[in-house]
Amino acid sequence: MAEFKDSGMWLKLTFLTMIIGFILDLFGFAIGINTSYCEIVGLLIAGFLCYLLATFLVLPLVFLDEAKGNKWVIVSFIVFALLAGLLTIIGIIVWGGFWNKYQVQYVATYSTTVTCCASLLAILSAVFGCLEVCGVAGK
Repeated sequence: MAEFKDSGMWLKLTFLTMIIGFILDLFGFAIGINTSYCEIVGLLIAGFLCYLLATFLVLPLVFLDEAKGNKWVIVSFIVFALLAGLLTIIGIIVWGGFWNKYQVQYVATYSTTVTCCASLLAILSAVFGCLEVCGVAGK
């Protein structure tokens, strides 16, 4: 069983940004984006499921010796993390466009801000994963 301190700098940053972003994503969905339109909900749920898969993929990279250095696990993590960030941000953009189009007097800035921050952390985590795959030297 590997320990956190044995991982490289980029893998540690990948793990931390992914876990913090996943907690923010859960919190953003708990507050809720008030919508019942299938395309918006579909994008947000697909983004959440990709986020969940990416979170489950980063855990063995850090804590299991068998997964350390496995490029396929890291690449699949990068794909799911990018999909999570992009699908969620696209869903929030579509949701904002809907509310702007129909001039609804509903302001949900807190839940959308938290969810956008979680999406940006997923994309940042994927960038850190790319740096780990490329072998960029860290401190």
